[in-house]
Amino acid sequence: MKTEIYLSMVALVVMGVILASCENIEQNVDPFVEDNIVVCTTTVSLGTDGTKALAADGTKTFAVNDQIAVVYKQKTGGATRIAVSAKLTSSDITGGTSATFTVTLDDPDKDQNVTYIYPAAMANADGSVNYAALATQNGTLETLSSNLDLATYSGAWNAGTLPTGTLANQLAILAVTLKNADGSSEITSTITGMTLSDGTNNYAVSRSAAAGPIYVAIRPTDAAIITITATGGSKNYAKSLTSKTYAAGNGYSVSWKMNFPSALSGKFTINNKAKQVYFSKGNLQATATITAPGDTNWTWAFAEHQWDYIGGRTQSGSEALTGNNLIDGNGTLSAAGTVDLFGWVGASSEWTHVPTIYGISNEVEFNTQRTYGDGYNEYLKSDWGTLAITNGGNAENSGWRTLTIDEWTYLFETRAASTIHSTSQDYENARFVKAVVNDIKGVILFPDTYTHPDGVTAPILVNMKSHDYTNNNYSLDDWNKMESAGCVFLPAAGTGNKHYSSVDNAGKAGYYWCGGTSRSSSSAYGVVFYSSDLNLTDDYLYRSYAYSVRLVIDAN
Repeated sequence: MKTEIYLSMVALVVMGVILASCENIEQNVDPFVEDNIVVCTTTVSLGTDGTKALAADGTKTFAVNDQIAVVYKQKTGGATRIAVSAKLTSSDITGGTSATFTVTLDDPDKDQNVTYIYPAAMANADGSVNYAALATQNGTLETLSSNLDLATYSGAWNAGTLPTGTLANQLAILAVTLKNADGSSEITSTITGMTLSDGTNNYAVSRSAAAGPIYVAIRPTDAAIITITATGGSKNYAKSLTSKTYAAGNGYSVSWKMNFPSALSGKFTINNKAKQVYFSKGNLQATATITAPGDTNWTWAFAEHQWDYIGGRTQSGSEALTGNNLIDGNGTLSAAGTVDLFGWVGASSEWTHVPTIYGISNEVEFNTQRTYGDGYNEYLKSDWGTLAITNGGNAENSGWRTLTIDEWTYLFETRAASTIHSTSQDYENARFVKAVVNDIKGVILFPDTYTHPDGVTAPILVNMKSHDYTNNNYSLDDWNKMESAGCVFLPAAGTGNKHYSSVDNAGKAGYYWCGGTSRSSSSAYGVVFYSSDLNLTDDYLYRSYAYSVRLVIDAN
């Protein structure tokens, strides 16, 4: 749940009365150019209510060293020029809310309008507004108000002097407080990085961990999808907001409950009760540290990017083994390393040949003639979410879990998902598409609510299982925009055979485990996709083979 209230001032509306005068400076100039160099003094009043967010209560007072930019046309040649005023001194400021700026203009054309940009740091050399300055911020009120809180005015010269007028604030200011997923505690003081995106504009805040709020200046939005990511220590957070309007000249105090570390922003419905989940930011990985022969310690984490997978090569002669095919028959590695393909079974004291690790062993081949009793499923390691995942909360049973086959099926085949518009065809209920992302083949899942980013080619052959990956090809830049809009990518990471001596079909096919009950004493359900098909229930996945795991967490 989120709350928004206006800041206490008449939020950030810049009401300024500008009084101006100009005088010529005698110089050796072209005799055909009149009024070549002029010095203008402009008095700007911010009004009694305050306008800019310099103080915590929203009151703006001018500060020593403030500057204003004047954009004007030259009389000779008509070029656009920008002049930055001298820095304010204490004697230029009257009562905090009024100040006199001095600016030098070169051959101004007094028949053309001028534009004031305040503060001057928000003006580009060509006279345009420097919106790019908003891309990187430090989250402090002081820096925001002095350098970023944009106000502009355009008007005509008045009897040879600069015009008077009203400066209008052009941005919205967010005072952000962050809480954990259930709202029980505030996490703002731990946050060192935060990014906001409206699908077109991105604002990155980099700061030292400190008490909040975190202040961010943004361009106005109208019914926009806002995605927020944040980092605090080793934890990552995400949030997606829909239909958000933040108006120019207003300040908003917002409090957001952030989703679990390493959760992506898109929401996905997984059953007919409209239950929704977030996906983890990458496939599950396990890194082994060998402390003694036969003694392996495993550290679990999510891959850094959605397209990451370990892969591997078939053992052949002296060719070195890598990644997934370093595991020996006892569930240990022949060398320290990381794997991301896992068998489905786990440990049971009743089965002494199964090592007490989670789905790493390759030695288990169930004998269907052996009777395990009705309770054999309790020994199967089908829910990797019980593990402590270092960049996913680092606590056992922290909420991550594996989708069941029914949930995967609903997600792929039933849910009422996004509408995607393209020049050739519009898609309603767009749920998935096979594609190449950053040169990696796989499947893209579209969230329930999604706006395809501007400038990115719209997908084709949506919801079709039989088409090839290469019909949709997205660069890293394209994918970053789609991921920010809520998309999930499942890479085609291949499969490890039951002895882990090879990894097959890496980069060609994807195999993803389902949680819940097994299919038989030797097989379990999974999602399988390759160049010409996508199967949910038709493939037998043997529990002793190794496949990918992608976890989800229930949405608040």
